[in-house]
Amino acid sequence: MNPISYNIDLFATPPKALLDSLSILESDNGFESLIVSWSELTRDSNPRRVELCWLVISQENVLRAVGVVHIIHKLAVGDYVDGPLKKITEFGRRIGYAPLSVDVAFLEIPFTNRSGLVFHADVSLEERTLITKTVIEYLDRELSVDAICVKDIKSNYVLDYKKSNTIVLPFVELNILKLNGESPTFEQWLAERSPNYRSTIRRNLRTFQKSGAIIETIIDPAPYSQCLADLYNRTATKALMRGDLPYPMAVNSCFFENFHAKMTDRGIIRIVRIENTIVGFTTLLFGHDTLFFRFIGLDYELSPQSRTYFRLLYDTIEIAISKGLRFIDMGSGTSHVKAPLGCEQIPTVYYVHFRRFLKPVSRLMNFWLSDRFDNTFSSSETVS
Repeated sequence: MNPISYNIDLFATPPKALLDSLSILESDNGFESLIVSWSELTRDSNPRRVELCWLVISQENVLRAVGVVHIIHKLAVGDYVDGPLKKITEFGRRIGYAPLSVDVAFLEIPFTNRSGLVFHADVSLEERTLITKTVIEYLDRELSVDAICVKDIKSNYVLDYKKSNTIVLPFVELNILKLNGESPTFEQWLAERSPNYRSTIRRNLRTFQKSGAIIETIIDPAPYSQCLADLYNRTATKALMRGDLPYPMAVNSCFFENFHAKMTDRGIIRIVRIENTIVGFTTLLFGHDTLFFRFIGLDYELSPQSRTYFRLLYDTIEIAISKGLRFIDMGSGTSHVKAPLGCEQIPTVYYVHFRRFLKPVSRLMNFWLSDRFDNTFSSSETVS
């Protein structure tokens, strides 16, 4: 199909055509049924800083794909590089100013490490490439931003851009656990693990039980919003100290206050308590065939003694099995913990297209960003 013939419409709110198409577009291990409510929740938690745009892509009046773009305003470049600019940014933030702050459009579902484009089932890999390139060219014309970042699975395709102002950066892998449908209980799933790993899991479960900790569901986390936000931010701070990249958006008390209203029965919070103290939590989202293990927050003084992190992982598997779901998206990172559970690691990348203010300094941006992302993840490549 000729990419010139694609018709792309851009909307500030999800149009009826997009909402009506999501059930048609559902794919294996897909986020389609959650994309609108989840994207709006993350935007509403970052007012004035995050803007959403919705895409409908068709050809000859036949739907080919839909998409979401989230635009982050005043993103500090220094948070994603090393060297002097990082130090200047850290100093500037202490006095209320972040130098080299730019507007960036992400063709990505927020906080999922997944592409912002959802394709019709009969769209081939070759056509996905054509559609993606066409969408980026369209966004390049229509959006007033300094960069366009496109998230995708590394093995899907490489956008063959012959432009010096576009680079490819490695990113953290997704961890996907496929449930074979032959394990109707957690115990039967556990029996399929190696003897050594079964022993480790049972030991962690015994430690959790002996600690007196309990695990329970919160449907509406609004009354606990500040506590959950504090736990999440402690965990995020610890990750930054290890050298991880910061999330460009906040997960704050507003996120948890609005969670139930936006996600309704598609999302729950699982918390771990020791007596009356919440020592850990995770956010679970229910897709049509997948359980999504999202944000986790831990009290690092109290949670290790109960093996809370591991208990939350096992709990997620138990819930997915009990619901008859086929996949668990275990999130990004900590693959050394998730691989023994049976997770497949799926590498992802960012295609970054520099525009406006950043275009004249694209070579410098390439050097800065590639150095940081290479050190954090793996080797990156430049599309020249």
